[in-house]
Amino acid sequence: MIVSYSEVAKYQKCPRQFYYGILKGHRQIEMSDAISVGVFGHTLLQRYFGCIKAGMSHVSSVAAMNDKAKELNKTLDFRLLTAWTLVTEYLKKLDFKATALFVENRFLVPASNLTDDPYFKDIEIGLTPDLVIQRTGDFLDVEDFKFTQREWDTTSKQRASQVKIYQLCLESMGYKVTRSRFRFFNTKTGVLSDYSSTMNSLERIHVKQDFLEGVRLVVEAKKLFEAKGEDTYYPRTLNFLECRYCPFKFPCELEFNGKDASNTFKTQYTKRTYDYSK
Repeated sequence: MIVSYSEVAKYQKCPRQFYYGILKGHRQIEMSDAISVGVFGHTLLQRYFGCIKAGMSHVSSVAAMNDKAKELNKTLDFRLLTAWTLVTEYLKKLDFKATALFVENRFLVPASNLTDDPYFKDIEIGLTPDLVIQRTGDFLDVEDFKFTQREWDTTSKQRASQVKIYQLCLESMGYKVTRSRFRFFNTKTGVLSDYSSTMNSLERIHVKQDFLEGVRLVVEAKKLFEAKGEDTYYPRTLNFLECRYCPFKFPCELEFNGKDASNTFKTQYTKRTYDYSK
């Protein structure tokens, strides 16, 4: 069985959201503006770094990114224009002298690389870092791009485990990773920032333990759904703050109040196209 970081994060945020989005495979037809800006931004960055990886110059890679933006911008979508502006400003300041080794590359890492617990022997971890760059000495940096409407506080940055888990998984495959980094693109203020982290030995243990326990929960949830299907109950989070931006807030509230949400799912949602099982 393959379990991705995204699945673990969704389950730990809210089992009910995990049920709707992962197990049932629902996705909003009309994505929120914030998500749309992020999708456009990732697409443009992927084009730029893909060109860099192919050996093109910075100038030629920027030109290719601009061509991609023009191709996407057929209806003058303000969300694309926001993403295009942010990415353009980032690339103006970028002094890129490293090698783009992996761009949106999918890795499947045996969970047994991270633990000798026999429970995990047939489980693989699926991860797709936005960017892995190679610096002098074959050392690697792992990066993830975040298009956000709100600035993360210092505690949130320190506790965020996504790129740290990517780093641990890549290290378990023999890569020499020295640093993990978030790059923030604030879609409201236009501010660009980054946060780099290195892990001490104790943090490595805790990040790994927390993630593997999350993997275990996801595996058991998937097994239960395969065995019982719709008869399985997945509880809603008790942290109502998580509900504010949940893509399933409306149908979830309908069902919570004993109402039928089937028509809402039929008219406002479609099937997810991304396959987490590969």
